Amino acid sequence: MNQIAKLPIRGSRLLPVHESDALRDEVYELEQIEWQVAEVLRSSNNDWFYHSTLAKAESDLEKLGELPSDTGNTMTMLDQLMQEASVRQIADGLAVLYGLFGSRGDPEIVASTGVDLIEAEHVSTIALYRGLIVLLRPSPNEWDEKTMEWKRPPIRKFLPTIPEIIAELQDQRGLWLERQSKFKDLPQRHGQARQEITKRIAELSGRKPHHWAELAAGQQG
Repeated sequence: MNQIAKLPIRGSRLLPVHESDALRDEVYELEQIEWQVAEVLRSSNNDWFYHSTLAKAESDLEKLGELPSDTGNTMTMLDQLMQEASVRQIADGLAVLYGLFGSRGDPEIVASTGVDLIEAEHVSTIALYRGLIVLLRPSPNEWDEKTMEWKRPPIRKFLPTIPEIIAELQDQRGLWLERQSKFKDLPQRHGQARQEITKRIAELSGRKPHHWAELAAGQQG
């Protein structure tokens, strides 16, 4: 009996594409901020940080910006979706693939052994969702020197094999684990970075024009 074809259809809940895309975009925004935070904290330990101009320090503060107002909600949602995907969610994902790619592959095998193999990978819910979406909607991943544009991989015509699905899910698992690790203390690190730059701006604003010559002379001595 076709177990996958018999699974009840629950609309967009079967694979929450829009919600997953929205979280991806929010996380990408936080990644850009996290990069700026890391740069500020790393540079604050170097001598050249203390030779920056007032304009540079003010520009760095502007680039760092504020955390988005929904950062807390985004991080909470990410933590929730980092929980291991359930058997039901895995079956839903395979149902989507099977439904969109037609009759390629034995539905009985996909519905049983396929679910078991993916479950054994212990991937998170978000890794499962993003992995399936990538398989269905591949992003450009190769630069074309002739057209000077990014090329998409060949469009799939058949159901991805279980090994292909597992390989993508493993990639997504590593990607989202890395992101979760970066965001763990982002609010605290962001606050520290802003404090470092603000302190530097205050120091630069209070200096006299000839201070740089005095500082250089002191370092040479």
